[in-house]
Amino acid sequence: MIRQAVFNMIGDLIKGAIFYDVFAGTGIVGMEALSRGAERAYFLELDRNHIQLIRKNLTLAKFGPEALVRPADAFVWARHFAPETGRVIVFLGPPYPLCVKEHQPKAMRCIEDVASRLDDDDYLILQYPREIDPSDLPLNEHWVRHRHYGKTRIGIWTKNGALDDPIWKVGGEDEAPIAAVEVDDDESLDE
Repeated sequence: MIRQAVFNMIGDLIKGAIFYDVFAGTGIVGMEALSRGAERAYFLELDRNHIQLIRKNLTLAKFGPEALVRPADAFVWARHFAPETGRVIVFLGPPYPLCVKEHQPKAMRCIEDVASRLDDDDYLILQYPREIDPSDLPLNEHWVRHRHYGKTRIGIWTKNGALDDPIWKVGGEDEAPIAAVEVDDDESLDE
């Protein structure tokens, strides 16, 4: 359900985009991006068992060269990230223990590293625990949408912070910055 919410939020932006599924786990988010029209998806994962599972899932789903699996420590990768040309969408879904307590500064630095390399038409999607307040995220003025679903928060960041872009209009009205856009769908979308 969270995955569906993410792709509903970004809509047609996925078509033709280069998608990075960082902390890929099973690879399901990147595969969803490909199935919705992403030109290419990179799956970045450190755990060997997960890497094998991603490759198996990609084979079963009959994805080919448009799906690239990269064994990588996401924190190291973020420091050296060089996005491809074209619209880029980066999905950061770190395991929640990496987002809180002693690991939180590392996770926040990862967000900053990735965001600093994105162009105006690129997007960063962050999935993180609800216990982190959106105002504590780095580069706060660039988060154009924020929602929470049960124990999970989803934020969308873009360098130009374009709230006037038609994709962020709801019912003909602009959405307000993140502090005013939280939606609570606790009953149906917990992971």
